[in-house]
Amino acid sequence: MHRLIWGVFTFFLGFTAFAQQAVPSVSAKFLYTEYDKLPATIRASGDLPQNFVNRHALHYRNGQWMIPAVLKVDVQRFRIADLQNLGVTVGTILNDLVSIELPLDSRKRILEVEGVIYVEMGAPGDAPALDLAIADVRADSVKQGLGSMPQPFNGTGTVVGVIDWGFDFTHPTYYDTSGTRYRVARVWDQNKVGGTPPAGFTYGTEYRTQAEMLAAGHDDPYTFGIGSHGMHTSGIAAGSGLGTRFEGLASEADLILLPYRRGAAGLLDGMTYVRDYANAEGKPFVFNMSTGSHLGPHDGTSLKNQAITSIVGPGAVFVGSAGNNGQNNFHAKIDLDNLDTALTVMQIANMNRPDYWGNALPMWGSANAPFSVELMLMTNTLDTVFSSGWIHSVDNPSVDSIIVINGDSIHYKFEGIASDPNNSKPNIRLEIQNPTSLRTVLRFTGSGEVHCWNITRLEERYTNWGSDLTAGYLGFTFPNGVAGDPDYGVGEPAGVGPRVITVGAYKSREFSTSGIPLFGNLAPFTSFGPTVDGRMKPDIAGPGVAVASSVSSFDPSPGTSVGSVNWEGKTYNFVRFSGTSMSGPVVAGTVALMLQANPSMSWNHARDIIKATARQDNQTGPIPSTGHHRWGWGKLDAYAAVEMVLATVGAKRFYGTDRISVYPNPADMEIYIDLSEATSVHRIEIIDAGGRVLRTMENLSPAEQKLDVSQFKPGVYMLKTIDNAGRSSVYRLLIQR
Repeated sequence: MHRLIWGVFTFFLGFTAFAQQAVPSVSAKFLYTEYDKLPATIRASGDLPQNFVNRHALHYRNGQWMIPAVLKVDVQRFRIADLQNLGVTVGTILNDLVSIELPLDSRKRILEVEGVIYVEMGAPGDAPALDLAIADVRADSVKQGLGSMPQPFNGTGTVVGVIDWGFDFTHPTYYDTSGTRYRVARVWDQNKVGGTPPAGFTYGTEYRTQAEMLAAGHDDPYTFGIGSHGMHTSGIAAGSGLGTRFEGLASEADLILLPYRRGAAGLLDGMTYVRDYANAEGKPFVFNMSTGSHLGPHDGTSLKNQAITSIVGPGAVFVGSAGNNGQNNFHAKIDLDNLDTALTVMQIANMNRPDYWGNALPMWGSANAPFSVELMLMTNTLDTVFSSGWIHSVDNPSVDSIIVINGDSIHYKFEGIASDPNNSKPNIRLEIQNPTSLRTVLRFTGSGEVHCWNITRLEERYTNWGSDLTAGYLGFTFPNGVAGDPDYGVGEPAGVGPRVITVGAYKSREFSTSGIPLFGNLAPFTSFGPTVDGRMKPDIAGPGVAVASSVSSFDPSPGTSVGSVNWEGKTYNFVRFSGTSMSGPVVAGTVALMLQANPSMSWNHARDIIKATARQDNQTGPIPSTGHHRWGWGKLDAYAAVEMVLATVGAKRFYGTDRISVYPNPADMEIYIDLSEATSVHRIEIIDAGGRVLRTMENLSPAEQKLDVSQFKPGVYMLKTIDNAGRSSVYRLLIQR
């Protein structure tokens, strides 16, 4: 206990220096503490442990270790010039967010810069999260220009940005379907040292030509090793398949590949890199994120989500995967307004792998509601053999301690901040390495709600793999024990983003030889919503089980091949992967098709159309207008989505000689529907963005119809017509007041 008390005391002395200055993120505080605990000789030599370097995404430049960070600043008081004395290099400036690299020696001095409000750095938590998929969402008809499609849509004139790891730049799926045009426009390998970074940046290596990309072969192995995750996701979104059945969605789109440096700075820089290229080319873009983390607040207020909010706009859409923790009770909501104290038990992963470290438990309270947490180690007979004492959020706690019980060492750390400037919430993170049979029990007190997530931590990185939280153990339930659940399981930033189209996963439907439908059910792993601030997520579900796509030819263990293509004397394989990492790029590729139909389409227009046209069937069951916390608004229907996009840009929908006109559009109190040239239309439906039919008109005469819309709220609606043959058309109706 003396060791614990000393650890807390020394932090309070140190943190006093930060008072009334910038607030460091909890991850930044972990970096400070871990670095300060390194032997002085190691700090002086600069020969830092590799697991420390990788865990905090450091890199060596010009004779010193550099830390990527993002600053949230007061734009009225902050000046770039004030960073110069710290040796800082500035990357992206996006409203009140600034990405930087700063020397490790300046890690605390950055908190003293005038106008800096919040500093996020250190210990990023980001980690990686077709044939049947294409047909299941009816994208094959869109790509072939069948039915009501006026032309084939294949992503021509659009840009697909993919942020991931594990690319093979030589794979022929990156050529167009004829094999003549190499479609990767840019690669920024943010982790590759020794090359030339993009203009305006000081890290990574940019490849601008086909020759450079082919010579490089693949991205830097980074902390994940040589793999195929990025190859698979990019192939789903925009691979050509080169004559195989493994063609992706936007098979003629330009690609930008971003093997990125984990953390807010790498993501912010990567997003603006894609945006700037697309803007320079005059093309719309969709940005796919098949990665995620559970260290953040899960409420859309993180700096990553703030950056996305600043970038989205006409022709700029972000799509992300919900996550794969649907089978894990790794989340707990502690209601301290109704309980004086509450307990939950952390199940420790103790994985049999050499890089396993332990578990991490990020805890986020309610705005302006302090809480306290106590760590207890208990035997199977419910005896407490150790207690940390109360760790109070108001104290901005910092604890790093090792205790020895019966010869076994247990290492635990607490870092916390009293109030995150982005949401006014207290945040404490526990990290524990407990190789014993003792139970890890947490007790809470305070006010408001505390949300926590139990995840695995490796030596060099945090994962998004959940472990259960329970209300007790061995058949005993604690009084006021709180059991974990899979709710609030969508990850940061893609799963919870207010301006991200978030995607869950289901199994593509197949049919038996006798015509009986198989599968089509929800993938058991797909993560649950909602978000902590109460928004429904995911938005949509896409195929994500056993999806076939391209893998890297450099990957030593890519999986079992289900097809291949020979290209320039080398065999390239296609393999089935499962996860929301696969369903996300199905939707991203669909958005590229939608952007081809309407290059100025906004993110919310894309989201509303995808939700409004989503399919419901026996597997989804009836989905309410408010959505479902696993299905979203249903299954993706790429055909219906592109069809509705065409309607929103004023394209007339023709079936034989029938057509209608709707005016005024936008409308205020009433609209007129001219059926004088639509002799076979017998039914009209007005549908809201949630898919609800609000008004129906039947047995129509071929004349002008007046419709009162004064009771409709302002927004986007769909007007659907059905003719005598059962064929339908969809028109966009905008109500403004």
